[in-house]
Amino acid sequence: MVMEERWEVVGDTYCNSRLLGVTEPDERDDLSRTKFLMDIKAIIRRLAAQRPADHFDVDMLLTEKNWSVEEDEATIEFQYNEAYDVVSAMKSISDALSVLLVPIQTHSSLVDRILFQASNAAKNCDEDRKVLHMAVVVDLYVAEKIWD
Repeated sequence: MVMEERWEVVGDTYCNSRLLGVTEPDERDDLSRTKFLMDIKAIIRRLAAQRPADHFDVDMLLTEKNWSVEEDEATIEFQYNEAYDVVSAMKSISDALSVLLVPIQTHSSLVDRILFQASNAAKNCDEDRKVLHMAVVVDLYVAEKIWD
């Protein structure tokens, strides 16, 4: 999406996921591997000031009224086994982040973190062919790029 390219990330990006539950697959599902159902929530804090990112002073950044907060959610599902489905899973997560208007420059690191946490959840469940329901929260600060 072109719209997201005009925003650049300022500060740290928070990403965390947690396992909400493990269920047996629906009778109609013929699972050959673990299936993930992920509820992804993006919290994007946009700086309302019109100045280049390298000209922000600390007081401006710490003043809450200078930020607008947008929250949006998407749900995705995919089967995943880190030995076979990495590209497909990465694409599913990246597509969801795009729909949520998360800047593209963060996708690679966010996808890596989400898949790492999903893999750990699957290993901790110690069972194949289950449905793992996970909640993912991405929280980041962005400022509009000012073109010279």
